[in-house]
Amino acid sequence: MEAAIESTPTMGEPERQKARQLTLAELRPPRAIPGYEQERFLGRGAFGEVWVAIDSNNGRKVAIKYYHRRGGLDWSLLSREVEKLRYLFGDRHVVQLLQVGWESDPPYYVMEYMENGSLEDLLREASLPFERALSLFKEIATGLIHAHGKGILHCDLKPANVMLDQDGQPRLADFGQSRLSHEHSPALGTLFYMAPEQADLKASPDVRWDVYALGAVVYRMFVGEPPYRNPEAVAAIQLPGTLEERLARYRQILAAAPKPTAHRSVSGVDALLAAIIEKCLAVNPRDRYPNVQAVLSALDARAAARARKPLLLLGGVGPLLVMLVVLLVAGVMFRKTMGIAQDEVTARAVEGNRFAARAEADRLGREVRTRWLVLEREARAMSLSRLLADPKPFGGPDDERVEKLNTWIRDKHKTWDPILPASIWFINDRFGYQRAASEPVPNKPGEFQMATTNLGKYFGFRDYFHGHWDEFPSAQPPADPALGPKPLTRPHRSRVYRRQNEKSPTYVVTYSVPVFDRERPDTPPVGVLTMSSELVGSTQLRNESGKSRDRVVMLIDTRPDEAGRRGVIVRHPYQEAFRNNPRELPIHTAENLAAFRDGYAANYTDPIGGEYERAQGWLAVAEPVTVPDVANDVQDTGWLMLVEEDQAKVVQPIRELRSTLGWYGVLAVVLVAVVLTLVWGFVMVVLNAAPASRVVRFLRRQVGLKSGLSGGSSASSGSASSVSGISGSGGIKSGLPPTPNLPLKARE
Repeated sequence: MEAAIESTPTMGEPERQKARQLTLAELRPPRAIPGYEQERFLGRGAFGEVWVAIDSNNGRKVAIKYYHRRGGLDWSLLSREVEKLRYLFGDRHVVQLLQVGWESDPPYYVMEYMENGSLEDLLREASLPFERALSLFKEIATGLIHAHGKGILHCDLKPANVMLDQDGQPRLADFGQSRLSHEHSPALGTLFYMAPEQADLKASPDVRWDVYALGAVVYRMFVGEPPYRNPEAVAAIQLPGTLEERLARYRQILAAAPKPTAHRSVSGVDALLAAIIEKCLAVNPRDRYPNVQAVLSALDARAAARARKPLLLLGGVGPLLVMLVVLLVAGVMFRKTMGIAQDEVTARAVEGNRFAARAEADRLGREVRTRWLVLEREARAMSLSRLLADPKPFGGPDDERVEKLNTWIRDKHKTWDPILPASIWFINDRFGYQRAASEPVPNKPGEFQMATTNLGKYFGFRDYFHGHWDEFPSAQPPADPALGPKPLTRPHRSRVYRRQNEKSPTYVVTYSVPVFDRERPDTPPVGVLTMSSELVGSTQLRNESGKSRDRVVMLIDTRPDEAGRRGVIVRHPYQEAFRNNPRELPIHTAENLAAFRDGYAANYTDPIGGEYERAQGWLAVAEPVTVPDVANDVQDTGWLMLVEEDQAKVVQPIRELRSTLGWYGVLAVVLVAVVLTLVWGFVMVVLNAAPASRVVRFLRRQVGLKSGLSGGSSASSGSASSVSGISGSGGIKSGLPPTPNLPLKARE
């Protein structure tokens, strides 16, 4: 294929001079053809010449093309053109083949003559009006659809190959590069009208080649130049090299160039049309329309959308009238009332409570995160790791390692207590035995002592040691320590439990982290470092006036406590009000928690009941307490921070307005219904295509419609006339001398 194309002879300067001289001189046709009176010489190409003649039978003008050479590749191309024109005989969108004389000497064929020349001629003379260019776009697309429907791909669509009949309607010409849909031989088109994947000597013909070329032709009609064409690109392609190298440069230029956008600045090109052109010109064939019919369908959809603009305008007027009515009614209501809507007031209250709950939850989450980070930092101490990793069994309080561990933990407790107050710090070895503990000295702030009560005792069954929420049923150490519970491997917070040595109903939680052997980090933990802390904090949020118990803060544990109960109320104003008379707090049941399906609960019931002012009528919001960025994860602590507010105070203005707003609401609904009925009734009457009365016809004329909304054919009608077309392999169109062929048949 490459050799055939590169061997195509091109017209040199002497031949062009001769062609011009012969054009000006009075010539005689190569031979007389019966039935035709040859009128004048039209032009000469590299392979033949064209004469304008008159059909003796009907008097119409035709173009007769004579070929001087039978052999070579170009003869094959010209023969292919005639073959394809036979398939398209009778199609008004294609320049018609009238007669073929291949056995004559010289051979010839007779075609329609196009007095208006080609689209290229028209574009060189002046820019096209937008509507004219759009009409040509649709007609050319329709012609391609007709050709594709008969299994013919044009493969070289460009303005020079679109002829204009006597009515100015486009006709497809030059099928020398065309292929049947089942053919697989390559076909090179014209530079900057040729799809990038077509510029490959191994490419198989694809209908999307014509889609790209159609987009390039339309782009040329709107902009004046084909897409991607510029002096730099032309110079790069014309650099010396083989055919394959020049084709590769063409593909590279299109792939690297930015998407063409000049057509978007053309007057009349809207966003929909611009998008259609850009999709036709997609460098990647998968991003293009699959066929020309899809392009035409997109144009029809655009036309339908533009046709609906008056309806859209009308649709905008209707809602505007509705809005004006609503505003009028609302203005009357707001002049007589405070203008407060219950949903707005409730939403504001909920958002305020959610913000407060989120702030409290974040504060507690940051505290938990800080405690875990501090414990993890101290657990990495080499001295602690070596003491716990020592394989020798621990002794009693006099054991040197026990003394060192207790000294170490008292120092850490003293260091961090001003920042993170803790009830007690303690260390368990790998088997669950407590080996060190530090607690504050009573009545001596800042001083700490060894907590000897539990030293040496077994606590491997506790959840703060093994990291499971359910504690093991047996508190007895196993006979073989290696068979007992294993220490946890990530930060953990324990169950919530009540302090047993105080009257205050204060709840405590334990935070623990694993201690790993620094010298053997891949081995299981050698112990657990733990601190316990009271879950104290604010239980009341004051309003701007400083009045207390405006909003109540409650902390709820959704994980099971020591008794297996979920929903324990850990923090509540009840604990402060009844500090000297402690009693068991009620459980926040699953039914209470289920009330927060929408993120908040109206008419919420406080579980404390009558012992805390009143039981019902709260507006409550709950937010989970989470710990971010711990062990590269976000952990849910299992706590809920709940903020509740007296709902009666929130909705009190709404209750005063309920009766008035009800009546005005009914009035607004009636008026809106009437207006909407009138507007949409008007729209339906106007758009109805059925025969109508004089009034309806008048209304339709006022909105620019004749008989309702109707579609039209995308293809325009045009009568066939005469075109003279000569193939791109050296022919002449409308009397102009031919453009010399590049070695790859692709011309600029």
